[in-house]
Amino acid sequence: MDITKLPLLATLEVLLRERSVRETARLLGVSPSTVSRHLAQLRELVGDPLFVRSGNLMLPTDRARDLSVQLTPRLRELGRLLSTTPVFEPASASVQFVVAVSDAVMSTFVPPLLESVAAAAPGVTLHFVPTSGPPEGLSQALTTGAVDLYLGPPIGASEGVMRKKLFDAGFACIARRGNPRWADDAPLDLDTFCGLRHVLVSSRFPPKSWVDEALEQLGRARRVALTTPYFLGAAHIVASTDLVATLPDRPAWSVAVALGLRVAPVPLALPSIPFVMQWHERHRGSPEHVWLRQIVDAAVNQSGAEPSA
Repeated sequence: MDITKLPLLATLEVLLRERSVRETARLLGVSPSTVSRHLAQLRELVGDPLFVRSGNLMLPTDRARDLSVQLTPRLRELGRLLSTTPVFEPASASVQFVVAVSDAVMSTFVPPLLESVAAAAPGVTLHFVPTSGPPEGLSQALTTGAVDLYLGPPIGASEGVMRKKLFDAGFACIARRGNPRWADDAPLDLDTFCGLRHVLVSSRFPPKSWVDEALEQLGRARRVALTTPYFLGAAHIVASTDLVATLPDRPAWSVAVALGLRVAPVPLALPSIPFVMQWHERHRGSPEHVWLRQIVDAAVNQSGAEPSA
């Protein structure tokens, strides 16, 4: 069907029912002259007058009646197509999502997320991809559809990319038990913190850290022994050395449980880090994407409790 002819067919269908140019125009929200113009085009296309005037009524010709038998059910089917609300059935769905995450998010929230997806939607596949590269690259991936959802600290604002905050993360310090530089029963005060050797997680060079900026304001400094762009890499280094690391608190608690590490609040006033999920606005009302965002939100809430130190 030539979709440019749909307005003509809609005009014809209403005329057949109402038999009045004025009433047809009112119901379609157009001018009577537009209805008359559509009727003239229809007459030329069909080669039939379609309607003849009788007083105030437009009476259909035999050709118009024949068209009505085929036209009305087809237009009603189109109407049902437009008015049908799409439904996503997780239990029977077979769909794939591409989710960009940092390794901090991967270790903290992905396990409960996978459990929830497996239970609710066994046919759904999640493909996790790294967040390497500049933030504008992630925004572009969301825009093009290469990535369906991003989880992590906010990436730069981009037209059409929507955002929802999941939580605010503070900071915590992790260390292995038995670290000779920080006794297991000793609190983590500022002197102890500055005397430790640190792993700094940063993907930039030269590395930049809110911790060092806060220490500088106090006239203090720490010894950064090495840097790594990987959260999990830093945690495993801490687990097998006398180094410590300062990480977002919820991921720090998660990895501490897995590796048997100590966790303590950082003895500094540091800003919190928002963790968000971001997606392109074209997925705003998509039932499967709404479901994905809801199940991610639930997984984050499920993993929100901190274990005992």
